[in-house]
Amino acid sequence: VPSTKKGAAMLSSLGIERTCLVVTPEHDENTYKSLRNIPGVRVMPACDVNAHEILLHRTLLLTQASLDALRERLGAAPVVASGADGEKG
Repeated sequence: VPSTKKGAAMLSSLGIERTCLVVTPEHDENTYKSLRNIPGVRVMPACDVNAHEILLHRTLLLTQASLDALRERLGAAPVVASGADGEKG
């Protein structure tokens, strides 16, 4: 169930106090409805994100799935995890 109060509490717990672009992997009605009334916050699916939208906001909030969707859309190479010594593995 969408809740602006819960959405605002989540952003506050993350220390987000200014403009924020929240990127979802795909259209998410609950997230959109929970955050749409918070001033300075914009919610959009990864397929709609562009450089202009990113530059308009102080903070970019992504889940791993959102980041993966953006990387796939942009044709970026996958991130390779590395160990503490910097070697790939």
